[in-house]
Amino acid sequence: MRLGLILLAGCGPAVVEVLPVQGSALGGEVVTLRGARLPAEPEVRFGGALAEATRVDRRTLEVVTPPGVAGVVDVTVAGRQDGTLEGGFTYVPLDLAFAEAPAHYLPEPAGTTTAAVAGDLDGDGVAEVVLVQDGALSVWWNSGLGGFVEGLAPAVDAPVGGVAFLSEGRLFTCPAGEGDPLRLTWDGERWGPNGALPASAPCHGVRALTLAGEEVLAELGDDGLRLRTADSGPGADGWPTDVAVSGGASDVVLLDDALVIGTLEGPLLTEAGPAGWREAAVGRLPASDCAVGAMDVLDVEGDGEAELAVACADGQDRLYRGDGQGHYFEDSAASLPVDAAVGAALAHADLDLDGLPELIVGNRGGVDRLYRGDGARFEDWSARLSLTIADTVAALPMDVDADGAVDLLLVDADGARLFVNVGE
Repeated sequence: MRLGLILLAGCGPAVVEVLPVQGSALGGEVVTLRGARLPAEPEVRFGGALAEATRVDRRTLEVVTPPGVAGVVDVTVAGRQDGTLEGGFTYVPLDLAFAEAPAHYLPEPAGTTTAAVAGDLDGDGVAEVVLVQDGALSVWWNSGLGGFVEGLAPAVDAPVGGVAFLSEGRLFTCPAGEGDPLRLTWDGERWGPNGALPASAPCHGVRALTLAGEEVLAELGDDGLRLRTADSGPGADGWPTDVAVSGGASDVVLLDDALVIGTLEGPLLTEAGPAGWREAAVGRLPASDCAVGAMDVLDVEGDGEAELAVACADGQDRLYRGDGQGHYFEDSAASLPVDAAVGAALAHADLDLDGLPELIVGNRGGVDRLYRGDGARFEDWSARLSLTIADTVAALPMDVDADGAVDLLLVDADGARLFVNVGE
């Protein structure tokens, strides 16, 4: 009995080689896997990703590589005892290259754009774009062909100041003046309201955040910040709550356990207390003279530690790194290229699939910037985009054509430009 068990355990598949030994991080490339005792219905994994595989014979499989991230992965064939070739395949990052899509890939603007957000409204796996244009909403539906078409948009009773995507494809809007906030849902045919909300002060922007596992909306106003839970109705206990900020709030992000509020005098770090949100202890975030245009939180080094990027409306952009103890220091001179344009939008994405983020800075009255991250600092690769003087209000990384590569939509006040990722 024991001998039989030993023989069965030794009858699992074995992986000898994979040829070629490297390929694009996009995946989709056909490779040959050679080994022994390969099953008729093979289950092959590159790292943790399942690959499409067909057996040619007991010693050969034809495999289509799954998408990955640049680096070395093990290749495994499942069996009674898995067969693994350690370091059997290397994913290669993409070249950072873009092609600007023709103008007809995008709808004509319906007015002056003041805000834009991207998200999957209809659950088909590709993003739509919702814009605020002359106080009304416009919806650009993904055509499935690498571009967008303008479609049915929700009607609003008052000018919109800000819009944000919520979970399950819902939208939230806050009014620019007198009016009620709205929570809207697309049911596949029409837009409908999604429950009553407490009254809102006038806003010029809104962010959706997750605080203590709960979806929270942060409305940006001239007097500061209003926080409300995404699912709270009128009279909900403790909501909404206001955070007063002198000169108003231009943006807000969540940095570890703190809220960072963008102000005319720099980013303001706040923390939760028994009486609500208050300014954090002196020294946790250095004082700054940057008038904040936009902010973003990203992991520059890929080490799990969050950094804070700030696009300044009046000078050099900033980068703040953490010390792991809840304090942050400025590292802009060593980490960012020089850019003194009017920063108005900020986003990050892994555009070359090397596991590290790139940083996109949208400028008003200047050239938008693309910075490639190498894990320590950012290099200026803006020439990979068209060097056009723009009035950018939103930078939206998204996979427009569902090919696995992140494309880039830059939304201007009077139009938009779509840059398709053509890196290989």
